Amino acid sequence: MPTNKGHGVSFRSACVSLFVASLLAMVAFISWQESMAAVQDSYRNHQKRSLDKEITTTQEPMTAKIHEDNKKSKSNHTKKSTEKNENNKKLKFKDSKTSSDAIQQKMAAKHEELIQRLTEEQKEDWKKKIWTTAQMESHADAEPVEILWWFSHTGHNVRKDSKWENHEQCGTCILTTDRSKEQTVDAIVVPNGPLQSVLAHGVNRLSQRAGDSDIDDAGFPDLNNRNLSQLWVFENKESAIKGFSQPATIPREVDSAFNATMTYRLDSDISRRFGDIETAITASRFGENGELVLNDEEYASHLMANKYKQGSEFNTAWFVSNCGKTAGAVKRFEYGAQMIADGLKLYSEGECFGRKTDKAFAKGGSAIFPLRKLKFYLAFENAFHCNDYISEKFWRNSFNNELVPVVYGPHPDDVKAVAPPNSYILAEDFDSPKELVEYLEYLDGNNTAYMEYHEWRNLYTEGPKTADGCLQSLGTVNRTICLLCRKVRDMRAEKRKQSVKSVMNYWKYDVHKECKEDVIFQDYQTKIKRNIVSWHEEY
Repeated sequence: MPTNKGHGVSFRSACVSLFVASLLAMVAFISWQESMAAVQDSYRNHQKRSLDKEITTTQEPMTAKIHEDNKKSKSNHTKKSTEKNENNKKLKFKDSKTSSDAIQQKMAAKHEELIQRLTEEQKEDWKKKIWTTAQMESHADAEPVEILWWFSHTGHNVRKDSKWENHEQCGTCILTTDRSKEQTVDAIVVPNGPLQSVLAHGVNRLSQRAGDSDIDDAGFPDLNNRNLSQLWVFENKESAIKGFSQPATIPREVDSAFNATMTYRLDSDISRRFGDIETAITASRFGENGELVLNDEEYASHLMANKYKQGSEFNTAWFVSNCGKTAGAVKRFEYGAQMIADGLKLYSEGECFGRKTDKAFAKGGSAIFPLRKLKFYLAFENAFHCNDYISEKFWRNSFNNELVPVVYGPHPDDVKAVAPPNSYILAEDFDSPKELVEYLEYLDGNNTAYMEYHEWRNLYTEGPKTADGCLQSLGTVNRTICLLCRKVRDMRAEKRKQSVKSVMNYWKYDVHKECKEDVIFQDYQTKIKRNIVSWHEEY
């Protein structure tokens, strides 16, 4: 197994372990594929269609096809008995109306159970938690920090050299991919996606896919001659459900090489968040000049007037193209498909529905559909209860389009930690997909109840608010790099150092139990009692 420039990491044992783990993983994956096939086969023939070029705001609904299948599966006895007995038919109609009234009453009670109306004190507490950028100490005149991004090819993009000078929050922060600076930079970031490829294949296959034959985009930083004053940062942007064979195959010297973490988890040294409430409120309530566009009452009226009325073909959107690559993806699609079968008024795009989506979220939604006119978005993740994994589906697809996210996958406690009450709907709060659909239908017909899920947008402080005033406006990656530059300076000022005994223990073992099902660990990874150790020392 090749290494970079003689760097002393042996990967032979990793290959053997990978082969064994892959065989075990294959058994689990086959079961996922079989369960996924059962779901997809029911719908695939109905979903292979393309949009007519003249379509703008309508869609031949997949929901109708699923409902048709659903009806065909019902007993023919029901149909025959209805035809034979007109009195029974009338009785069923009356029962149906009574049932509808009962459902409305039940959902009204459910709404009161779910809604948490904040006191003035609670509102002030949330404001302090939301508006964090202005609270950050200025680093504009702080010492420069240089960061080496170890793998230039990390997936869909290529890291480029960049530099901020005297940025208010970031200071002078320099990003490079020049490995000749390995010994002199302040921090080295090792993205886990390419790392897994290098450990398994000896080369970063993401480089190969990009058509780059540069053999330097491989290997691992030099363990034998490392600069001990540096931060070596483990970076991961994907959900922890992926790469479940990695703990069993990673060489121990690599597993213990890091002394900082950069992931979406809130307990990371640098939290790589996909969005925040500060940015969402600024975007929806404030103009380019930083001034409030509409008062709270005017904003509520404007938002509601822009929504489709009850009885429209759609009230919910879902864009999804992964319905079988992970166990979580299988679960979420099965749950969503059941919601559709139970009557969800869904506008859908994505390969799971037989047509690839042409998204343009940065421009305000779908490229072909006005998402803002809907009321809900299925923010369903491909991982179940993986700590703090709340992706752009929640922040960008939902909040940025003024939709209420319906959340499936993230642990309820993790959502509560980052979003105010009444800003989202948890699928786990309902006994079944059918009950959830009934609740969404109740909200669709009750403007007062629905708007309680947008009152959090009034949690702003006094003074102008601009997009540039939100750190998240830098973008997810740049915001994270900025925070890393701040972390390097803060640790130096505190004369603090840190070590991580096993980054796999942090990333894969010290998590909610549902997120580590079927993961195989090396023995030492499960016996660590104090994984992250921090201390102060004189330089």
